[in-house]
Amino acid sequence: MIETTSLHESLLESFSGPGWSRLVLTLVHSLWQGEAVALLLVLALKFSAGRRSQLRYSLCCFALLAAPAGSLLTWSWLSHGDHREAALTSGSAESPDHSAGFATMPDANVQPVASSGLASAAT
Repeated sequence: MIETTSLHESLLESFSGPGWSRLVLTLVHSLWQGEAVALLLVLALKFSAGRRSQLRYSLCCFALLAAPAGSLLTWSWLSHGDHREAALTSGSAESPDHSAGFATMPDANVQPVASSGLASAAT
C-alpha cells in the first residue's frame, strides 16, 4: 500500500509540469475569448436582423468555429513562448541578445553605499 503523503507528492509532481500550466492558461484565456466571440456574434446578429436567415446561420457557424480556434491559437502561442524562453535561458549561440540597451542587475555581493550621513546617523 502506498503512503498518502507519497501519493500526494507524486500527484503534485505530475501536475506541476509546463504542459499543465499551459493547459490551465489556455482554459482561462478561453473564457474571455468565448465571451468576446459571443459579444461580437450578438452585435452581428443585431445588425443583420432583417437579413436572410442564411447570413445569420453563417455568422453563428463562424462563431462556433472561432471559439475553439482561439483556444488552439492560445495553446500554440504559449507553446512558442516556452520554446523561446528555453532558448534564451540555455545561453545558446543562436539565441538573440535581448539585453542591449538595458541596465544589468548588480552582483549580490556588492554592498550599497550610503549617499548621505543620514543613513549612518539612523543606526
